[in-house]
Amino acid sequence: MTSIISISMFGTADISLSGTYAIEGSLATVNIEGPGVSGNPISTEILGFSGDVITTDISNGASVYLNPISGGVVSDSFNVGQDANNNNIGHGTLEFSSQLSSMIPPIVNLYGVDNEIILDPGVSNFTLGDSPIGTGSSFVGSDTIDMQGVVATSASFTQNSFFGSTSPGGTLVLDNSAGQVVGEVFLSVGTYASNGFSIETVNGGTEITVCFAAGTRILTPEGEKEIDHLKVGDMVVAQGGRLAPIRWIGHRHIDSTKHPRPETVLPVQFEPDAIKDGVPARHLFVSPDHALFIDGHLIPAKALINGYSIRQVARKSVDYYHLELDRHDVIYAEETAVESYLDTGNRHFFDGSKQVVLHPDFGQRLREATGCAPFAEQGPVVESVREDLIARAGIPVTNDPDLNIESLRNGSIIIRSRVAVPGHLTPDPRDRRILGVKIAALKYSDGSSIPLDHPALVDGWYEQENDGRWTNGCAVIPAILAEKGTIRVDLGATLNYPEDVSLRSHSERMRV
Repeated sequence: MTSIISISMFGTADISLSGTYAIEGSLATVNIEGPGVSGNPISTEILGFSGDVITTDISNGASVYLNPISGGVVSDSFNVGQDANNNNIGHGTLEFSSQLSSMIPPIVNLYGVDNEIILDPGVSNFTLGDSPIGTGSSFVGSDTIDMQGVVATSASFTQNSFFGSTSPGGTLVLDNSAGQVVGEVFLSVGTYASNGFSIETVNGGTEITVCFAAGTRILTPEGEKEIDHLKVGDMVVAQGGRLAPIRWIGHRHIDSTKHPRPETVLPVQFEPDAIKDGVPARHLFVSPDHALFIDGHLIPAKALINGYSIRQVARKSVDYYHLELDRHDVIYAEETAVESYLDTGNRHFFDGSKQVVLHPDFGQRLREATGCAPFAEQGPVVESVREDLIARAGIPVTNDPDLNIESLRNGSIIIRSRVAVPGHLTPDPRDRRILGVKIAALKYSDGSSIPLDHPALVDGWYEQENDGRWTNGCAVIPAILAEKGTIRVDLGATLNYPEDVSLRSHSERMRV
């Protein structure tokens, strides 16, 4: 069944339920928002728009399948990852059906993180971004473009220029094995390396992501150069302006899907200006154990994660490069002080070695004894640095857990809430659990209790502590316990949570 939504001129409509829709309006805006990353995503199909200049926002766990009927029109622009209040919260998905292969593709803007664009067979080009500067729209390392039906073997990006100077955006060209162009993505925003994009063949299509580490710019006497274009003997600028020759370059391609602990190898992304103004100058991706030089100490990237301006991103594969100098030193990547390679017994993890290692881990062993600066992964130094970085990020938080108790058809009960990682939002980075709320007690209406260590309490529950038991934001009380009577849930503790839009009032707009 198709729901028809009519919007008055300059009006706004919200869609928060899965379904099939047709949109009517003029100079209107449609906001399609999911329940947040901890909730069940919503899936919508849009059969077409009538009217003109319609803007569509898609975010927070919402997925839109754009499948216009014959003769239908599409929205003028799609803001994927941006909500109705212009918050860049990400987590939006937009799929173009094959119907759009004969239409002029709409403008797509990406905001926030973890967004995905899917192009069905026949749709082989589109424009990303319509506002060159200052809007926050960009294609970042956690975003994906999935071109179904397009099999590409190489991707090359040409940056735009204006009178000899670099200007925002450019063209990403996809070629097949015969050298034929099989797809193009036109970017109106961002600055990327020529080989700054990674492509993978997945289910007969091509997935495009911003490359990790490959394409990172390293400061040399001649200016910044992409790390994968450097060679042994080239000079780089080290701490204090000294010049140092490269003695060895290590490269490793990692398939994170085959790694037993992918969190130990997945890249950490630093947003521009995450550390201070101009640092990094652009998005910087490093391995979790790669150390940055901050306040006189080497601190691994994983200890700096705040889940906002510094975050670990999920990808199926990653390419890492490491530069070794005459000695362990500080060099500059994307204008950020980082360490050079230090051999701590892992040289054989990289290309050129005779030994093959299935699961490389970039450890910190021996750094305390042989590093160029003191190493710190926790303690007062790290906490002081993190406190500054968290304050700089301005992470929007709330103390409202948005607690919901839901009954399922199978008789089970779900305790659902916002989630937070304590080690992201506090100076101490050690607690990396994804926590919802702490439950102090579960009691039936007759006064009897369900022991918090009951063996049936498994899904969504952490180990019991002295004063209660934490959930992961979606804890299950199975039917075998729920069927015995009404259950009262007593809260023991909550946290400060990253804000999402699940509690935002829509009273001034139409809700579908």
